[in-house]
Amino acid sequence: MNYKNIKTFFFDLDGTVWNWRDFNPQMRHIIEKLEKKHKKVFFLTNNTILSQKGYARKFSRMGLQIAEEQIITAGIVAAKYFQSKGIDNVYALGEQGLVEDLSAHGITVTDNAKTVLVSYDRNFNYAKLKTACDLIKRGAVLYTTGRETSWIVGVEKYPAVGPILAAVEAATKKEAINVGKPSAIMKQRILDDIFLFPEDCLLVGDELSDVEFGSSCGFRTAVVLTGIVDEYAVKKAQGILKPDTIIRDINEITRNL
Repeated sequence: MNYKNIKTFFFDLDGTVWNWRDFNPQMRHIIEKLEKKHKKVFFLTNNTILSQKGYARKFSRMGLQIAEEQIITAGIVAAKYFQSKGIDNVYALGEQGLVEDLSAHGITVTDNAKTVLVSYDRNFNYAKLKTACDLIKRGAVLYTTGRETSWIVGVEKYPAVGPILAAVEAATKKEAINVGKPSAIMKQRILDDIFLFPEDCLLVGDELSDVEFGSSCGFRTAVVLTGIVDEYAVKKAQGILKPDTIIRDINEITRNL
């Protein structure tokens, strides 16, 4: 791929940029070099453990100064979507980062709501599941920030939003509306908020759902092998799941600028 023609880079976070605890090899250097070359750089994540502000602080602690506006979380997408629909009360299966993103846009998190939002929640329990199910059975609409089953922490895989969502969907027999990748809702949020030409953009991720999302946006797509997906699965992928390239050495991006 000719990276010189790419003006805007979108990077998935977990598994692509970092393993949560540390940057993946050379990734900090790549981001710094792209910005020095005046490329636009944005970061996408369905992981709402941290808020948009929280992720900016995390980058800063790890030695990179990234503006909040460069970080698009599924929590921010959900908050803006609910705001546009006049939804101001939500029951959230999630952590403080999600609550912060929702609250920043005037959304109150309460256990008496007509909207249920399922996300990453390391404190998920039976009582939370029961509350969500009761609300949905009374007519609340079910949303989720994603369907991924795992995320990378250090050298381990941790359960992500998918298993929590599966419990809610199984108990209620309702299918959630996705506001995270690879949904049309997140796609529209990006196209509304960021001035770009899709053909000048590259999305780099570690899952085939990242490729699907990038393809749906009209971006070029690339997969790294530092996260969830392996090379065998990538080579078998077809259609919108097939990336334009596999990045085996992340340095190839900056070598070809």
